[in-house]
Amino acid sequence: MVGSSESLDSSPCTKPTTKQVTALKRFSTKVAYYIEHVPFWPLMIVFVASAIMQNLCEDQIRNHGGGGKKTVHLLTFAANALGNVLVVFLPAAKPLWKCDWKRAAIPSAVDIVSQVLLQFGIVLAGAQIYTMLYNSCIVWTVVLSFIFLKQRFSIWQIGAIMIVIAGVAMKSFVNSVDGSHQLVVGTILILCGCFMHSLTNIINEYYIKKYDFPPTRLCGIIGIYSIIVYTFYFIGWSSWRVETQIVDEIHEAGSDVGTVMGWYVLFVLCNFLHATCFFLLLGRIGNVGTAIAKGLKTGIYIFLSHFMYCSHIEKYCLFPLDRWQRDITLASALMSIFGVVAYGYATKRYNEKKARKAAEEEDIRG
Repeated sequence: MVGSSESLDSSPCTKPTTKQVTALKRFSTKVAYYIEHVPFWPLMIVFVASAIMQNLCEDQIRNHGGGGKKTVHLLTFAANALGNVLVVFLPAAKPLWKCDWKRAAIPSAVDIVSQVLLQFGIVLAGAQIYTMLYNSCIVWTVVLSFIFLKQRFSIWQIGAIMIVIAGVAMKSFVNSVDGSHQLVVGTILILCGCFMHSLTNIINEYYIKKYDFPPTRLCGIIGIYSIIVYTFYFIGWSSWRVETQIVDEIHEAGSDVGTVMGWYVLFVLCNFLHATCFFLLLGRIGNVGTAIAKGLKTGIYIFLSHFMYCSHIEKYCLFPLDRWQRDITLASALMSIFGVVAYGYATKRYNEKKARKAAEEEDIRG
């Protein structure tokens, strides 16, 4: 027995050594630093590209009967939450267990309410009304940033914001004229959901800047809270009738479960990339900047959806049969893209002007 214990003691230890742990921590710190300091333009490109892919994946999920329009299984809500949860696995400056979970519960609760309102609003009012009203998030974001974050804008920035709002609204108007049933309750739910969504992001930006909350950690914690809430919803509403609520609706659309699952996996990965970039950008350019960037997504998405869906779904056509729809759609895409570029240029000039003014005041005091 003694010989056996000595043999065990002399065998190589399976636990990592102190040196290995230190090296791992050093590597994790470097990765966390790189993630939080990714160059702006690559980050913005991934942010816009992942947002476009989100829309394309969601279109495919709904076209294949996986959106739960009739049964309200809210799997798209779960996919969004899972995308946020994946962000937890990215290294950050602060460990997950050292973050203020109680404080993060506030934006999490607001976000959950927002997502529920939007999902039920889509069921009642239709996806086209949702597309039209969701663009009001840009307006809510600007107003809430002005009120709560004391953010101020130059005349040129305001002009660029109005161009983006007009651009996305024009495309939404074209989509809304296809005869979708506009129910008052659904419309109210979507508007309230848009307001709550914008409020969530205002709180997130405040936390990141005021409390130095690591952006990726805040994103991940919100996702964890959301997936916990959805688990209770799924157990109570869908778990005991998966066949009738989910599978049958997919088959009615002429599709199969494997195809829908494939699109959901891609949707989750796109949500992961988009959520990561969004929260990192919040600490750099704020809510208004990220909201305006979504206008660029709208412009590009108009062109992409034309090439992907126009052959069998006319509402996606960039050049529909009706001339007025064609002109408005094209103008919408161009205005959305131009407005984003104009806002970026105006913001750059505005920040340079503020920096010069601050330097002059510093020289006077010196």
